[in-house]
Amino acid sequence: MDLDALEAARVDALLASVCEDYFYTGSKYLVDYAGRYIPIDKSSLRYRLSKPLGEDSRGISDAVCTIEDNRYVSYCGPLAGRDRGLHRTADGASILATESPVVIKSRPGQWDKIRALLDGLFGDDEYDQMQFFLAWMKSARVAMLAREPSPAHLLALVGPKACGKTQLVQRVIKPAMGGRESNPAAYFSGGRFNGDLVKAELLVMDDETLPITPLARQTFKQRVKNFLYSAAPRIEAKGQDAFTFQGLWRAVVCCNLAEDDLRALPPVDSGTEDKLIFLKCSPAFDTRLDAEKFRHWCEMVKLELPAFLDFVENYEVASAIRGGRGGVKGWQHPGIMAEIHRNEGWRSLLELVDMADRSVRIEFNLPWRGTAKQLETILTEASETHRHARKLLDGYFNKCGTLLGQASRLSDRVYSGPAQDGYNTWRIEDREQVEQVEHF
Repeated sequence: MDLDALEAARVDALLASVCEDYFYTGSKYLVDYAGRYIPIDKSSLRYRLSKPLGEDSRGISDAVCTIEDNRYVSYCGPLAGRDRGLHRTADGASILATESPVVIKSRPGQWDKIRALLDGLFGDDEYDQMQFFLAWMKSARVAMLAREPSPAHLLALVGPKACGKTQLVQRVIKPAMGGRESNPAAYFSGGRFNGDLVKAELLVMDDETLPITPLARQTFKQRVKNFLYSAAPRIEAKGQDAFTFQGLWRAVVCCNLAEDDLRALPPVDSGTEDKLIFLKCSPAFDTRLDAEKFRHWCEMVKLELPAFLDFVENYEVASAIRGGRGGVKGWQHPGIMAEIHRNEGWRSLLELVDMADRSVRIEFNLPWRGTAKQLETILTEASETHRHARKLLDGYFNKCGTLLGQASRLSDRVYSGPAQDGYNTWRIEDREQVEQVEHF
């Protein structure tokens, strides 16, 4: 090897070792220093490079170019299910995890407080709900320990306010999953950006932020499926390059057992029933704890968590509920489904009415007055509503009238009127006008 080749090899080796601690994002440089990725500008970068390279301006310029060409990262920040360091996306781009999840180590021991919480929440005379929660928890924990993304059910905790749902999520599930949380409601409801979701393993939603409009609910259902079961969903943050990434995610919905709140859950159908677990929660505490007792309870749960995680990691999922891509079959508590079905018919009818009102191709405007048969004819013959209307109304004779009767009892938008040629008439108000009056 001649002298020029030796010099080139020496420079390449020097540049490789010098550039290893630096990254380029397209707008700034990062230096890996004392366990932190610190943003710096180009003048600071050149000054830092001058220490190992001396005052050789060409060598420093070559190092800067090497960093920009070979240490460019499309994203830098926390990454769901990834430890601190450089990673590759599904399509080969480099991304940088700036911190690791905090994973609690398990150990054998007692977990009486957590057991009491779970028994109180999931105790049921007819159904063994605990097995579904423990199976879901084991899938999440095993994936977290292995840093291995896997398909996962959306877990819905449905029960009265202050029953213990939030404490279960914040004191048990969240720390077991790395301690990072994000709210995906805006994206799952149809928003464009989801960059904040890549930063956390646990996605938590509640009934105050979940969608209730027909379009948003369908979007919610589809995005839950795509995000939790896709090999590598598209991640897009405002002002940053989009990339595909298979994160380690688990999603939880906390919902009250009330009509409007239940509508925030994703619809259960043939495409989603195996991807959803709905658990009915009961009050886990006999009485409300005062502040001091509550702090003591929280500390005890924190101390017991390693023992509970040891139990979860060694938990044997019953063969009867094994299956599916999430390792456990989907399941929805019949009590929750009965409550949903009790209310969804008349609500679905009003959703179709609103769809017809918004359409420029249907001769229909709110407020509207007429018979149930007239409304059924409009909805089942219009091109934009006929498919859903026929599915909803073809069940039995005068189902439209029955649903309007339910709506008149349960909604402020529907009123019964005088008979017309022997048939009952109905008046349906515009949703927005009713809401304006309610807020006045």
